[in-house]
Amino acid sequence: MGELFAPFTTVAAKNPYASSPVERTVEELTTITEGNRMICDPYPRLLLARDQVNQGAAALLMSMDAARRLGVPEEKWVYLRGHADMVEQKLLDRIDVSTSRASVMAVREALSVAGIGLDDVAAFDLYSCFAIPVFNICDGVGLATDDPRGLTLTGGLPFFGGPGNNYSMHGIAETVSEMRDRPGQFGLVGANGGIMSKYSVGVYSTEPGDWTADRSAEPCDETARSPKVAVTIAANGPATIETYSVRYDWPTPTGIIMGCLDSDNSRFLATSEDEDLVALLSDNDPLGAAIMVRSTEHGNRAALR
Repeated sequence: MGELFAPFTTVAAKNPYASSPVERTVEELTTITEGNRMICDPYPRLLLARDQVNQGAAALLMSMDAARRLGVPEEKWVYLRGHADMVEQKLLDRIDVSTSRASVMAVREALSVAGIGLDDVAAFDLYSCFAIPVFNICDGVGLATDDPRGLTLTGGLPFFGGPGNNYSMHGIAETVSEMRDRPGQFGLVGANGGIMSKYSVGVYSTEPGDWTADRSAEPCDETARSPKVAVTIAANGPATIETYSVRYDWPTPTGIIMGCLDSDNSRFLATSEDEDLVALLSDNDPLGAAIMVRSTEHGNRAALR
């Protein structure tokens, strides 16, 4: 994660609109200190979206006739050449919770609509609230995390700033500016929503082209019909840990567990303040560990067994 995000800080340091224009090394990003405290395993503060910011961005979308009427010079015109919007299965339903196929399909569809390939993209701005959405796209489309074209034009959510759902508007604004400086080339903006729950992509260029409708609906339907994992809302009994996190910024360190019931392999969510279990989650390798889970009026609670 540090190696992925260190180049983002270099971009942010040169951006006059960045909320944290500081270039940082991999070691600075990954070393736990008082100023870079753990927030939620495995993320220290500097590897998380910076949402305590006061930022705004906007876009004007108009017809060519309107642009001419308003006197916008043609060399300033930037076109939306490719686009796609995909929706993923709910997190607990996914067989593989480490990835989002829908996000990758959105990138591929937007490139297809634009009539270009990944190698034809001159600049990227990939949504980076955490490292995982960036890794997901890179792994899915075969884009190297150290690609010399870079993966952000703003500096990314942890360093430029992540003003809620408006972040990718900033990505679009930066891409429009970049494309004006690089006429005829293409820039790609990838926008994530939720827990890799939905993904929208725009491809921008000063090179005009006929409007082409995207075909996002069919892949979305295919995703919705994909096999799902059975989910138990109120879970009770012996279980194993499938994956986990630990919240350190709460008054009591709290384990967040996604597990599978031994009785039927259904998936559940639970929290835990059990000292032994939280210690295992914090300092060891708890994947596959045996636990007990019980449902309460406040949600499922887990402890070691």
